[in-house]
Amino acid sequence: RFLPEAVHSAIEDNKLNTIGDPSISNLNFTPGQPLTFTATLEVMPEVEITGYEGLALTRQQPEVTDEQISKVLDKLRDDRADLEPTDRPAQNGDIVTIGYKELGGESTEDAEPEEMTLELGGGRTPDTFNEGLVGTVVGDMKEIPLPYPADYPDEALAGTTRKFHVTVRKIEEKIWPPVDDAFAQKVLGKDDATAADLKSRIRLNLEMEAKLQSMRTLENNLLGRLLELNPFDLPQGAVEGSLARVMEQVKKDHPQMPPDEELKVREHYRARVESNYRVDILLDAVGQQEKITVSDEDLDKEIASYAENEGEDPAKVRARLKKEGGLSRLKDDMFRRKVVECLIDKAAITVVTGTETEETA
Repeated sequence: RFLPEAVHSAIEDNKLNTIGDPSISNLNFTPGQPLTFTATLEVMPEVEITGYEGLALTRQQPEVTDEQISKVLDKLRDDRADLEPTDRPAQNGDIVTIGYKELGGESTEDAEPEEMTLELGGGRTPDTFNEGLVGTVVGDMKEIPLPYPADYPDEALAGTTRKFHVTVRKIEEKIWPPVDDAFAQKVLGKDDATAADLKSRIRLNLEMEAKLQSMRTLENNLLGRLLELNPFDLPQGAVEGSLARVMEQVKKDHPQMPPDEELKVREHYRARVESNYRVDILLDAVGQQEKITVSDEDLDKEIASYAENEGEDPAKVRARLKKEGGLSRLKDDMFRRKVVECLIDKAAITVVTGTETEETA
């Protein structure tokens, strides 16, 4: 319990910008004598980042189309559709109720079939069942195979194919509601809402999603360009330590992983770990160069904003974050956002919306 506190105090006293976990050695503890130890830590490399003033970048801002709005409306209508029984052959989009029993399974031939409801063409309906049931009518009986993939969680089923006797008991078609004011009022939960209001809300949401995605892509491109312009060596001890923790969890989740597969997974995660460290070092260096800080006042405002959105007391939110060790993570996140905002402000960004181009500084 004492060592982490002592290491933390030493780091603070010496104003070290460390990375990764410390390695403890030469630990000496004799009753009546001072406890002594050596903590070896890697520090952030001193990197000077250049090239971000006026860095030319393009931000794609896709236009929201009427087709996208129609797709959202179709999803909303599908979710709120009424079901009506039909005598016609089943087709994609229908809800089919079946009775099924495994052929050659543990149950006897006299056992009652189990019942299941499937949406034809739905993501949860197995392809073989979808193919076997399209075109059937109520009362039809089919034998349908169900193959299980080799990596299926149940080892008894993995890589096998089971056959089922299926009886079609009911076919229901979806009746979509019209896009009118009544529909808009149900979706938006407002008595005075109109269909035009609903379409406007959908357009606004799609535009916000497109802008967020556009900004995420811009940020990734910006950081990628700066890393290309400013190569530097990574602290390998920190990389190996992070990678070891990742692989420890991977091997817990997949204890039977063969050595060659483990090597591939390790290299995959190594690339991610190294990428994360490179971005952290780059942002830390820019933050120091631009004298960017997160004050206690900034932290209080962030907590107050979150508490207001969640309907909570700011003091309770802060106390919970402090107890869970979340204050430092929140501060790190805010620092990262501030640095990225600074980099974007200093870049020369061309915003491309549809076929139009707008220059912004």
